[in-house]
Amino acid sequence: EPGVNVWIGMSALPSAVKTALPAADLGRDVVLVKTFVHDGTPGLLIAGGAGQGVLYAVYEFFEQRFGVRWLAPDATHIPAAPKSIAPIDYTYTPPFVHREMGARGDRSIYRLNSPFIFGIGGHSLYFLLPPEKYFKTHPEYYSEIGGKRIAPDGVDWRDIGLSGEHPGQFGQLCMSNPEVAKAIADEIDRRAQENPQANTWAVCQMDWGNNCQCAACKAIDDREGTPMGSLLTGVNRVAELVERSHPHFFIKTYAYTYTRKSPKTIKPRQNVIIQLCDIECDFVRPLCD
Repeated sequence: EPGVNVWIGMSALPSAVKTALPAADLGRDVVLVKTFVHDGTPGLLIAGGAGQGVLYAVYEFFEQRFGVRWLAPDATHIPAAPKSIAPIDYTYTPPFVHREMGARGDRSIYRLNSPFIFGIGGHSLYFLLPPEKYFKTHPEYYSEIGGKRIAPDGVDWRDIGLSGEHPGQFGQLCMSNPEVAKAIADEIDRRAQENPQANTWAVCQMDWGNNCQCAACKAIDDREGTPMGSLLTGVNRVAELVERSHPHFFIKTYAYTYTRKSPKTIKPRQNVIIQLCDIECDFVRPLCD
C-alpha cells in the first residue's frame, strides 16, 4: 500500500518539491502544514519560520488532525488515531510579537513566541543602580520621600519580604533625573558586553511603593495625572541613550500598581515596551467581554 512522504522543515524538502510548491512567507514562529502531490506521490509538509515555528507546526498538526491535547506538562490526551486525514493547507501567523506565560516544565507545548532575549528582567531598578554602590555618593539617584532621599541601608533589598519591615528605606529611583538615565544606560552597555546575545533590558520599578516625590518628579506626575509620567520620562531617556550604540535593543518597563494609569501626553519611544501587569485580576474570567 503506498505511503505518504512526510517532510519536517523546509530545509529537508527536496529542491524539486520546494520549487513546485507555492512560495511561503515563513516569518518568525509562523506555522505551515500542507498536503500536496508531487510526481504522483502524496506528501505532507510540516514547516515553520525562525524561532519555534517547526516545533509548533508539529504540535498544531497533531492537535488539529489527531485530537491530541497537551493539557499540562504532565497531562497529554492522545485519542485513537483517525484512519485518514483530509487535505490540509494551513498557515498560522502569531498575531502578537510576544506571547508569554508563567508555567513549569516544558513550556513549548503552549506555543509561546518572542523575539526578545532579556539581559535583565523583572523589577530591576536597584539591580541596575544598587543602593550599596551609589547611595552614599549619589543620594539624588534615589526616591525622595518627605524631603529625604531613601534607600536600604544595611538591609538586603533583594529580600522583598523585608520591604514591609523597613518601609522607610525601600524606594525607587529618581526617574526625572537625567543623570539616573545616563547611569542606567551605561550599566546596560556594560552588561551588553558581557551578554552580547541579549536585545531587551528591563528598566522596571521595584516590587514595592515609595516612588520619588521630589519637585521634578512630582511636577511631571501632577501634569500627567500618574506616577507613570516620571517613570516613562526616565525610561524614554534610557531608551534614547541606549539606541545610539545599540539600535536593535528594546527597553521594557511595567505598567504596574502605581504606574498602571497611562500618562496624559507622554508616549513611549519606538524602542520601549510597556508590559501591563494586571496581577489582581481573576484569571478564570476573560479580561474583556
